[in-house]
Amino acid sequence: QRSSDQPMQRSVSGSISRSPILSTTGVVSPSQKFSGLGGAVFERYDKDRDGKVSAKELASCLWWLGFVVDQDVLNGLLAPLDAAQGLSQADFVKIARTYREREAMRIMEAVANQDRDKDGRIDRTELPNLIAEVGYSVGSPTVVEEAAEASGLLGKAELAFEDLCALLERIRESDGLSRVELQEVDEVFKLYDADQSNEFDGLELQGAVCWLGYPATFEAVMESLDAFDYDGNGTLNQKEFIKLISSYRADEVKQIYKAFLAKQDREKHGGVTLNATDLHNVLLSMGHLVTFEQTRSMLEGLDTSLHAPVDDEDSCREPEVGYWECLQLVADYRARARLDLRHHSGFDRFEVVRLKKKFRQYDPEDSGVIKNQRLASLLLELFPAASYNHQDHDRMRQVLEAADLDHSGTVNFDEFLRLMRLVHDQESRLKL
Repeated sequence: QRSSDQPMQRSVSGSISRSPILSTTGVVSPSQKFSGLGGAVFERYDKDRDGKVSAKELASCLWWLGFVVDQDVLNGLLAPLDAAQGLSQADFVKIARTYREREAMRIMEAVANQDRDKDGRIDRTELPNLIAEVGYSVGSPTVVEEAAEASGLLGKAELAFEDLCALLERIRESDGLSRVELQEVDEVFKLYDADQSNEFDGLELQGAVCWLGYPATFEAVMESLDAFDYDGNGTLNQKEFIKLISSYRADEVKQIYKAFLAKQDREKHGGVTLNATDLHNVLLSMGHLVTFEQTRSMLEGLDTSLHAPVDDEDSCREPEVGYWECLQLVADYRARARLDLRHHSGFDRFEVVRLKKKFRQYDPEDSGVIKNQRLASLLLELFPAASYNHQDHDRMRQVLEAADLDHSGTVNFDEFLRLMRLVHDQESRLKL
């Protein structure tokens, strides 16, 4: 099995002496680009313009800049400061500088752990392991390759410390997403920005998140809006939306990484792979409504040549996958799930089953459509005040017109799903 497909190993704790390289690579001392960007981010969080931010806001500043924020480490850095009275921009720059230095030290430690021939460089095939060990959540090798290309490193078979610093800088700039993923996020933002305000409210945000295949309730999306609304205006702009989707993708990576580490702890050896049960548990932990049979089918449909059996005994084993393959399978499942969501007006398959039962209540003859008096009864169930309130009656009429795509005056199941989605969205908007 390829080394890049094996799960990453735990960092080996140990002391690394301070190297003169830290003072010459520009990793510790912020560049003019970083200083300008850092100042802009600080101002974004300094909402009352008093020149100070809270400890929580400072952590968000660091995260916005792409740093891997360890709360224990941050608490240690804040201890000498009077954080309760607020933190100045000078405090922020000092802590950001320390974070850059710590990242450099983590890179050096990871190089020591991954450098098999101990020449101070690492082979390109060792990059995925190193990046994960440093703490970055990268969802595919494509992200690494694109960062290497942007850093002018594609021709290098081995990478030095300075190369790795440049590579991670590029990964930060892309928010850990590939060009294709960024393009898709951009397209979805434009699709769901219904009022062309260049900002998402809660309802638009929920539609966009679900359209990308991430399981999310309205309540969870509203929590996300609050967490990622960095300028505090109650909406998300495009950059904030990218950050939110990046966090969803990072959560996927962390769940998979956690599963590999847990299995490695149990089996006490490297080269760990996940079977159908492991992958099923991972998908469930992410909130995906997937059956074990679906998960097993995913693995059986995978080209498992990298895990070919070596003897008759192994030939009876279930198919298993390595780390990058697992990440790809999860992304593929999310892509299929979002196609189902799009086809079913944003409802998952369990909701579709429930709604199918409701549809049959109003179509007992199984004709495939709801019409006449039964359609009127359905609408009154959905809009009980429409019989005496003109405003509700107008809302009911507008929803029916929007759902009845063929203007037949009847509603088939696809139109019924659209009708229920419109009603659900109206109710959600009222909650706002």
